[in-house]
Amino acid sequence: MILSDVFISYSRDDLENVTRIAEAIQRAGYDLWWDADLPPHRSYGDVIQEKIGGAKAVVVVWSEDATKSEWVRAEADMARNQRKLIQTSIDDGMPPLPFNQIQYASLTNWDGDSDHPAWRKVLVSLSDLVGAAPEAAATTVSTGQKTTPPPAPAQSEAKSSHIPLIISLVSLIAVIGLLAWLVLGGEDEAAVPADTDNANIVEPTEPVPPAPVPESQSTAPTPEPKNTNEFNESAVIEDDDGWTNFRAAPSRSSSILGRLESGEVFFTHKQPGEWWKIRTEDGVIGYMHYSRISLTINRPKKAKVLFPDSGQRLISPAELSTLSKADLRLARNEIFARRGRIFESADLRAHFSSFDWYRPTTAEVEVNDFEKANAKAMQAEEQRR
Repeated sequence: MILSDVFISYSRDDLENVTRIAEAIQRAGYDLWWDADLPPHRSYGDVIQEKIGGAKAVVVVWSEDATKSEWVRAEADMARNQRKLIQTSIDDGMPPLPFNQIQYASLTNWDGDSDHPAWRKVLVSLSDLVGAAPEAAATTVSTGQKTTPPPAPAQSEAKSSHIPLIISLVSLIAVIGLLAWLVLGGEDEAAVPADTDNANIVEPTEPVPPAPVPESQSTAPTPEPKNTNEFNESAVIEDDDGWTNFRAAPSRSSSILGRLESGEVFFTHKQPGEWWKIRTEDGVIGYMHYSRISLTINRPKKAKVLFPDSGQRLISPAELSTLSKADLRLARNEIFARRGRIFESADLRAHFSSFDWYRPTTAEVEVNDFEKANAKAMQAEEQRR
């Protein structure tokens, strides 16, 4: 089975837009497979399952047509379960349930520019899942069919014709040297002093132990804690992107075991070094950089919703007057949190991640008239303090 770096899932009705995405992925240097390469003698379902299982990343292109496709939904579900899903959208719609709980890149106004912010997000996800892209391959996509770059030009016939002659001469010289060594009896081992710096001395068969590395420069993994209760503190991630990878070893170059989304709880404890050992709720053990970890002990224990009905009624000025400036800020952002807003402020992310209902999905959210009026009133009261 020939494996590919990236698998694309899409609706046939979006072929023109998807072709642009496929071209950009290949220009970035990744090997790509999509159903235009489907062999005629294989079952569609068998090939799709095989290719998704073998790919390192699956790019799902959502659109109004794609959300209606059972195949696209099934392929996205397989990718999500295997933690290799990268979501994009080419119209104004969000991914369907339950995929709208996962971050996606909006390519609605993307024209193929490699520096477009949304496309840069896709490239970052590809780099995390597949690895850093090699130099862009000279490939193009036309109606979904991948073409292979032309082979490198061959050496000139005159130059290549000397190779057999050179090999023959080297072989002849080696044979003559061997015969001379046998006739003369070889070099006496005692003829080479023990301390002579002679380039012909054979290296010892036993490996020479490396010089000891100072403890401060050692790259060896931090020893695992000996206590059996090493995952005694719950935590959530602290990342502006809304998700973070965890790895098989304490190193950024180590293979990725999976990723954790904002608000998803895992377990760890304070540890020396930059990489902390963590365990997911599914029992998977890996390593995460400490800068991405927020221990729940540092977050509010008894956070409560201030106005659970701010989307159904107007909050009175009297109610707002009883709140502190800090609570007014939380009440105002509570409106956007219910809509799944991804917050830039770390304290807001930590606060709303303590609620089970908070599912960050997008930076821009739509609110109804009640919410719009209440948010405006809360902000005005907050500014008066």
